[in-house]
Amino acid sequence: MLQQTRVETVIPYFHRWMELFPTVRDLATAHLDDVLKAWEGLGYYRRAVNLHRAAAIVMDAYGGRVPTDPEELLDLPGVGHYTAAAVAAFAAGQPLLPVDANVRRVAARLFTLSGAAGPQTVKEYLQRNLGSQDPGSTAEALMELGALVCTPRSPRCGACPLSPSCKAYQLGRATDFPERRGRKERPQRFRFAAVIIRKGKIYLERRPEGGLLGGTWGFPQISTPPNRCSLLNPVRHGYTHFDLTLTPAVVEGSQLPDGSGAFLKPHEIAARALSQVDHKVLARLWETESVVRGLTSSSDR
Repeated sequence: MLQQTRVETVIPYFHRWMELFPTVRDLATAHLDDVLKAWEGLGYYRRAVNLHRAAAIVMDAYGGRVPTDPEELLDLPGVGHYTAAAVAAFAAGQPLLPVDANVRRVAARLFTLSGAAGPQTVKEYLQRNLGSQDPGSTAEALMELGALVCTPRSPRCGACPLSPSCKAYQLGRATDFPERRGRKERPQRFRFAAVIIRKGKIYLERRPEGGLLGGTWGFPQISTPPNRCSLLNPVRHGYTHFDLTLTPAVVEGSQLPDGSGAFLKPHEIAARALSQVDHKVLARLWETESVVRGLTSSSDR
């Protein structure tokens, strides 16, 4: 959950997740729709899909016990070198150092590392200079130091226990490290959300698990609006690598559209896992009087 997401955002999600899926077995046997609904709002839904798949593998291959061997962890869906090192260090005390953005920033300032220094270089410098009998605590301390003290723009060097040996601090150049790369202009995409209404129900498609927003339900996104549709004010949403402007196109539909989806009543939509951009489209519908009136009158008939 902490990948790409802030700690304060994650905390309530984590507690709710543990109430719903307290064991690996609970997660493995849960319906994917329920897993995605619990994840709703965190984004990057492939992580939830991978967690669900990984839980099933852990049940089948490891009897419900999550492995702590890094090589075995790497075989699980969604687990990369960082996650494998973190689990092995925190759960099993193995001498591995997970390198996230916070750890990388601390190392870059401590040793004035260039922007090209990768995770392996960072690990070598830290393990050589900050060796510890407790790798899990060392990793956690570095992460916390980067998150709370050695921050990107306003580091609290006076409160840092490592400042006496920090090369960047001694040079008065703490904020020059790590070197910042020039920002590329974000691509802009413009699409239409097909809002197909029939007898008081709205059509939503189930997206393929392997793609963007995989496994969630949402409005079909199309490049051109359908004939005889009503265009609403667009919604905007930022993804990691591009910005999307999505214009809802409302149309009455008598035929079931192609794809894996269904016509749903409003209360049925509330039970599905929708991405943030689809929630924005839904909010735009509810603030449009003609759409609300049409849905209400149709559902009453």
